[in-house]
Amino acid sequence: MVLFSASAPFWARIGEAAAVPTADVLDGSGPEANPVARALEGATLIGLAAASACAVSLSFYR
Repeated sequence: MVLFSASAPFWARIGEAAAVPTADVLDGSGPEANPVARALEGATLIGLAAASACAVSLSFYR
C-alpha cells in the first residue's frame, strides 16, 4: 500500500510511466489525478507527472 501527499496537483499510474494528460482519455488507460492511496499488488514502478514543479511524498505500508 502506498499513500500519496503532494504540494500541487499530480497524476500517477501504478506499474507504468505517467504523463500529464493533454486530451480526454476515455479507455481507462490514463493516469489518475491526485490519488490518496493505492494497493501496489506486485508493481515495481509508480509513474508520477505534474504540470509544474512540486513535491510528492510516498509512504509505503504492508
